[in-house]
This record gives sequence, structure tokens and C-alpha cells, in this order.
Amino acid sequence: HNRGHTRGFDPQPTEHCHLFERFTGALETGDLDALQDLLSSDAVAYSDGGGKARAAPHPVVGGDKVIAFFAALRRHHAIHVDRRIEVNGQPGALLWFGRQYQLLSVDRTGDKICEIHSIMNPDKLKYLCGQLTTEHTN
Repeated sequence: HNRGHTRGFDPQPTEHCHLFERFTGALETGDLDALQDLLSSDAVAYSDGGGKARAAPHPVVGGDKVIAFFAALRRHHAIHVDRRIEVNGQPGALLWFGRQYQLLSVDRTGDKICEIHSIMNPDKLKYLCGQLTTEHTN
């Protein structure tokens, strides 16, 4: 469904980058108040573990539930931005938490994050890491 959030071309990429940087910073530090300020009330977090990595089995719906989800992750694992990368033309990051990597990107409506996309599927991450390695050797 499309709730009017930006997809594809973002006419204000600097604002998207700034919002994403604030979001990843809040994840790393565990600043739940900052997360509350950044997420829309109807935010949705999607996770793809591909059945091979621990991930939420269903979308997490609602800003408060998304915050609770990330707070629970932080209670068990530190979250660290390993690398900032571009994902589908938008800012993204490869995060390390617990014992696994996660590719993270977000969509926004205005100045609020409305969707969070997380990929933990090891097959997809292996492909990504191969692509990133190829970029550095060329």
C-alpha cells in the first residue's frame, strides 16, 4: 500500500539523508525518545530473514510497536553501523548486531519515517558483500 511516502526519486535527498542519520544514531545509542520523534505513528518495520536468520516473522505495525521492537533488540545486542551504503538510490547502512549483519533502509513521509526495511537473509547479504568488495577492487 502507498500512504503517500516517498519512493524512488526523492526530491529532497538531503533531508532523507539527515533523517536516516538521526535514525541510525538513535539505534546505536538506544535513544528511544529520538526514535519516537523520528517515526510516524503508523510506521511499519519489515524484516527479511529468508528463513535462515532471526527476523520478525510479520511486519511490526505502529510507531510504538516499532520502538518496542528495536528497544528489545538493544536490550539483547549492541547495534553498530558497520558501513553506510546506498540502497535503491536512498541512504542505507549495513548494521552489525548480535551475531549477524542487517541491511537497513527507510522510507519517509515528510519529516517522519514511515517504513523501515531490514534484510538479514544471509544469501542476500552475501551477494551484497560480494558487490561491495567488487566496488572496492575496481
